[in-house]
Amino acid sequence: MSRFNAEPSYTHGQPARTGVLLVNLGTPDKPDAPSLRRYLKQFLSDDRVVEIPKVVWWFILNVIILNVRPKQSAEKYASVWTDEGSPLRVHTERQAKLLRGWMIAEGRPDMDVRFAMRYGNPAIGDVLQQMKMDGCTRILMLPMYPQAASSTTGSMIDELAQTLLRWRNLPELRYLRAFAADAGYIGALAASVREHWAKNPRSSARDLYAFSTTSFATLVSKGPLREPVLPLPPPSAILRVCAKVSRYACWGSLEPVRVRFSK
Repeated sequence: MSRFNAEPSYTHGQPARTGVLLVNLGTPDKPDAPSLRRYLKQFLSDDRVVEIPKVVWWFILNVIILNVRPKQSAEKYASVWTDEGSPLRVHTERQAKLLRGWMIAEGRPDMDVRFAMRYGNPAIGDVLQQMKMDGCTRILMLPMYPQAASSTTGSMIDELAQTLLRWRNLPELRYLRAFAADAGYIGALAASVREHWAKNPRSSARDLYAFSTTSFATLVSKGPLREPVLPLPPPSAILRVCAKVSRYACWGSLEPVRVRFSK
């Protein structure tokens, strides 16, 4: 049996079609223990997510975490689950539909926009294969992470590469590495905050800006991390955010760091 996937029919001279794939972290299929166990096993088995010796981690993951964490996590997922499903999947799918609508409005009805998850469903490989079968010969993969890191964007590129190993006819391919410093992205974030302030006048309330965790290995290897800069006026009190180290990569934490505000 061939290791290659099925190829779509091809006619010489057919126009090229471009596909945009939005990729987010992932979500379990349901907010129950069996679904969480499958999701956590896939997520925490990723070498880019957990960088400790395989033998040690196999025991921790399969003997301890996967026998304790799924039930605990399922209860938390159930508390935020919506009638439409997982919030992360619902909003990612909505973003893909809105981007598709914008492309049509801009006169690009030939652009195909879809979404996938690095862990869980819809899987990157499955969605890419469907895009290929639907005639996409040029693909842009857009990880939904502003900053690039080995455990996020790097892991998605790994999965992309694994998918391409099963294709004979490879597409033109690009991926966006990072967009945290993009003026349009920063402006959109600032506009969103200002809109909230306009509807909810600031008094004694304080704003909390939360940032995701990163592994100790990323920090000591001088990964592409930097203090965020937001084009907003300084808050009334100094904002301190604790950049915690992932408990699965290192048992410990960093000292709080200041978030700089531009004038």
